[in-house]
Amino acid sequence: FASTSVVDNFEGAFAFAYSASNLLGVVACARTGAAERLGNLGRLTTPLAATALAIWTCALVTRATSWSAEEVYGQTMAVIVVVGACTALAQSGGFAAASRLPPRFARAAMSGQALSGVAASLSALITTASAGGDTTRSVETQAEVYFYVAAIVVAACVARAILARRRASRCASTSSNE
Repeated sequence: FASTSVVDNFEGAFAFAYSASNLLGVVACARTGAAERLGNLGRLTTPLAATALAIWTCALVTRATSWSAEEVYGQTMAVIVVVGACTALAQSGGFAAASRLPPRFARAAMSGQALSGVAASLSALITTASAGGDTTRSVETQAEVYFYVAAIVVAACVARAILARRRASRCASTSSNE
């Protein structure tokens, strides 16, 4: 965003937009019971699928050469708001599911939450290091790769949650038939 008026404060704006939308999402989930209405699987997979699609659009925009820097900034802000709100819903669903499990599984869920931040930072470092020189095109390529990888990882989490739910359902039906 070097050529825009937000060059000096875009990181703060991104952080505020994410935090505010996440907080509003948490409050909305608590007040409306949105997470409960989606059911056990939907409260996790629905927001994660929306997050994966939103992140995927960021990767696509890195190649949108006809977009101005202000348009890219606006799209990025919109994605950040969507991801912040979806994260609130996914967290409420994930933590609700973990709270029903034995303590060792709940601890594993919380540890996984912490590790996800480390994994995201590591992914950013790897994509930055792998791009080589500091040209504008390599920065765009770094961003594109980072967003595609992030979207694929989130989509894989959706698929894994669905498979785990199906497996749990099969195990439950098998044990009830015995």
